[in-house]
Amino acid sequence: MRKYTFKHFIFVVLALFVTPVLAEHHPKQDIELIMPWSKEVPPTSTVTAAFVTIMNHTSADDELLSASSPIAKKTELHEHLHQDGMMKMRQVSAISIPANSETLLKPGGLHVMFFDLTQVPKVGDTFPMALTFKHAGKMSVNVKVEPATFQAPTSTESEKKHMHHHH
Repeated sequence: MRKYTFKHFIFVVLALFVTPVLAEHHPKQDIELIMPWSKEVPPTSTVTAAFVTIMNHTSADDELLSASSPIAKKTELHEHLHQDGMMKMRQVSAISIPANSETLLKPGGLHVMFFDLTQVPKVGDTFPMALTFKHAGKMSVNVKVEPATFQAPTSTESEKKHMHHHH
């Protein structure tokens, strides 16, 4: 009887340790945020921007509705456009995230704009950013500050080794 009880005890203990590990295994998430980054700005700057590649692995379109970060008092979604031979930046109410595709938030295109900075992050720093999607809900990510000369990847396929955030 004692031998059976001990084996049973070991089984229960192992089950308790293995079950949480198995529960933490997640399949690929619906929305994936890849390589969030920002360019360094002068220490006196009151604005900065953030960029990220957003992968939508679902068969349904989604929309990025808003962003926020404790480093700024105000955050907006923006796009750059050519108008009358000049580049202009304007606020957009949402950014479309088409089904089964990637959307690049990059310099000279769509991006997150931070105004009235409460702190100015330096190269190598990270800062938190929350993105709110119409269907996927709120997702948090850490944005890495890169040198001003940093060039963003043009496609995620060649940049699989970079930081990924699944949610």
